Amino acid sequence: MTWSLLLAVASAGPSVESGWALYRVGDYGGASALAAGELEKDPSSMGWQRLYARSRARIDGDRAVIGQYRRWLADAPDDPGRRVLLADTLAGAWRFDAAWCDEIEQLLAVTPTDADTRFWTHAVRHWVRTRRCRGDADADAAQAIALSSEVDGGASLALPIAIEDGIDAGEAEWIRYALGEEPALLGRLVPVFEASGPGASKAQKAVLKAARDAMSGDLPALYAAAEVLEAAGDPRANEADARLAAIHPDPHRFGFAREISRARRHADPMRALAQVDALAPRLPDDPEVRARFHTARGDLLRKAGDLPGATAAYKAAWQATPEHAERANFFAYHATLSASDLEDALQAATAAVRGFQSERFDDRPWAGETFEEWRVRSAERVGEALDTRGWALHLLGRDADALPDLLQASRLVDVPVIDLHVGFVLTALGDPDAAAVHLARGTRERDPGELPTVERGWKALRAWWADAGLWHAGGLEGWVADVSGEPPPAAQLTDPSDLVGRTLPEVAVLVAGQPVVLSEVKGPAVVDVWATWCRPCIEALPEVERLAGKYPNVRFLAVSVDDKPTAVDAFFEGTQRPAVPLGWWNAEDSPYELLGIAGVPSLFVVDRDNRVAAYLLGADVNRLGAAVEAVARTAE
Repeated sequence: MTWSLLLAVASAGPSVESGWALYRVGDYGGASALAAGELEKDPSSMGWQRLYARSRARIDGDRAVIGQYRRWLADAPDDPGRRVLLADTLAGAWRFDAAWCDEIEQLLAVTPTDADTRFWTHAVRHWVRTRRCRGDADADAAQAIALSSEVDGGASLALPIAIEDGIDAGEAEWIRYALGEEPALLGRLVPVFEASGPGASKAQKAVLKAARDAMSGDLPALYAAAEVLEAAGDPRANEADARLAAIHPDPHRFGFAREISRARRHADPMRALAQVDALAPRLPDDPEVRARFHTARGDLLRKAGDLPGATAAYKAAWQATPEHAERANFFAYHATLSASDLEDALQAATAAVRGFQSERFDDRPWAGETFEEWRVRSAERVGEALDTRGWALHLLGRDADALPDLLQASRLVDVPVIDLHVGFVLTALGDPDAAAVHLARGTRERDPGELPTVERGWKALRAWWADAGLWHAGGLEGWVADVSGEPPPAAQLTDPSDLVGRTLPEVAVLVAGQPVVLSEVKGPAVVDVWATWCRPCIEALPEVERLAGKYPNVRFLAVSVDDKPTAVDAFFEGTQRPAVPLGWWNAEDSPYELLGIAGVPSLFVVDRDNRVAAYLLGADVNRLGAAVEAVARTAE
């Protein structure tokens, strides 16, 4: 840590940090209005742009803001600042799947020349790499810290990064000085109480003193004080919670709800889930708190890859507060993703549509929101709920009922996946020509989580194109580009079935500390690409092990894509390791890019000619057993 950071706090950090203080207490309208005012003076400020984007995402929803920043980037696709802001907006959506990580890495691959954008590039990349994505987070941390003194608001973000590896005496003095210059930094300093190092005790005392002083401050100061006092185990945390509950518009954010928030913070979703579940015996009867508990469980299960479990948790959250339109729609949306609980999903989506339609401008929860902003946000929320209900009706086989909802949704909100839904329903209703137009428009979808839906749309378009007898100089892709106004990236034209018939790439993975080249794994063989944080992967391992015992003439290899090889050892510590050989992805390039996969678990069944005979995305153990039996017979 350099002492030049002191000047950065005094000269640049306060105004941006005061906006984040509003954000932390839930005043997203106030935070976005403050950021918008500052951006009128200096539109190039990345610090204010970031606050504005994150605040609007909380008001309008992640999807709406991500779409806005995608369109903004499309106007200048090589602009490093716009690329960083889209990457940061994606990071704020907390997806943590392979395609999500890959898109953020690609956005940040352009090296900016100015210090401001370079700082935010490293800061965003450090944030996602410390949570799930592969890469050298330590190198990004060092670069962000080095650049922070040159950046508006950079010091406040660099401080939590800097103390991750401990606090020395100089950093402790910096923290004490910084709090005196900018009290709003207090909200950033909760990690001090988990830090080590020779200066940790001194820093903790300084932060604790500042928190006690802030007890008599305004709402943002009191909120930051409560966070710090709780992290420090100070008994005055109860007093702070009581004061907050008396003055804050949402008193449920305090007390037990704070315990839920603290329990879910662990970067490993399974460990965080265990911490949240440990609170269940003390869960109060308050419906709002129970809903937050189940929502936290759902978010963590979703990050761990357990979509059915997440859907069940979101259902419990909706049932705890059935009048809550957002929770109703959230459950219904995830139920349609997993094609489960569809009748309940239809009921919830209907409740969400009614709830959003009944909202009035005077009911708006965000101060400073204009009528036009509310009107746009309200229309989008109704449109998304109509899309969810329409898709639930489609999955229930009620396409004639689904079509009006989906068409109205497409008019209310410009989300390409809704066009895909309209296209699928029109296809089911026997109108392939009209369906093709909507499917073509749907290919504009760029959300990594919707990639399977986009691929399904392309399959339907190829079938239609083959029957339609049309001609275009650019083929089907050229026709789609004309209809949609935006050609899809080449990566989204890849069909997973194209992986069949290929050989595995010439990439070395580590097995028992020794390199093994995948293309040289002699078939028949099964290569299971998995991760310790992926619940479907864990559930598939016993079946992989059973098949390995049943077919001794088939080679089996389970390759982990965890950040470190020690993650596998830690995962199986105290339990019996699988008999299947365990490897670790040791290549610099992403396994998703080199293998051409969309996620894990991905299982490749290789024949005796070393070509992929079958590829399975997900824990489909029945198809896996049939595929392994087929290649085993060829080796007899």
